[in-house]
Amino acid sequence: MLSNAFARGKTPESLGMATAAEMASQLDAEVRTRRTVAALERAGPGVTLDDGGSIEAARIVLGIGAQQADPGLAGDAADQVFAVNDLESYARVRRA
Repeated sequence: MLSNAFARGKTPESLGMATAAEMASQLDAEVRTRRTVAALERAGPGVTLDDGGSIEAARIVLGIGAQQADPGLAGDAADQVFAVNDLESYARVRRA
């Protein structure tokens, strides 16, 4: 999707489908972004966050993200190769 958007000159702002708050409202759910789970609780429904906080719920969905593969490029233009896997990295490419 992002490669097609780049080829068509689309802005990052035109690609976002919904904010976290909008998704929370649509799903009647609590949406937390950019959080790290330190532990899944087996004794009860919940997770412990890396900041010591916890979340208890009947159902929890974890979006674990993704990491791009490092192609190991070398040469005088290797620093001009961008890995794009989310809207933030896409925005960096569009600004470059």
